[in-house]
Amino acid sequence: MAEITQSYVKELLNYDPDTGLFAWRQRRGGAKEGPVKGCDNGKGYLSLQINRKRYYLHRLAWFYTHGQWPSELDHINRDKSDNRIFNLRIVSRRQNNFNTGLRKDNTSGHKGVCWYPQNRKWCARSFMNGRYIHIGIYETKEAAILAREQYEAAQ
Repeated sequence: MAEITQSYVKELLNYDPDTGLFAWRQRRGGAKEGPVKGCDNGKGYLSLQINRKRYYLHRLAWFYTHGQWPSELDHINRDKSDNRIFNLRIVSRRQNNFNTGLRKDNTSGHKGVCWYPQNRKWCARSFMNGRYIHIGIYETKEAAILAREQYEAAQ
């Protein structure tokens, strides 16, 4: 099956870059003319099908606007359903990994900072290329946060 073109997508859909919403231009298959709700993949990303192939709406928004498929795309505000064009940016995998939220098991309230009960100190670390990078052990949470922020800014 051939890759879809930007002009074909624009024949099928309208996209509003200010709201990030898509609408079908005409009835096709089971889809009615009008707003596209999109299917949630369980992780917050919305998608739809075109010619039996699934496309994520954020990637489709970029393609619709810029005419090229992004290799890695990031939601700046971390809301995976917010597909306004100014909320999307092309990034490297590494940059995308830095723009993640807190893990559910985070107890410090800051990414990359955790309490080491055995040392009774705070640890700062970063996750990169599939492994943790140890930044240091600190007496205070604030010192660990500062070290983590400085490390991230240097990357």
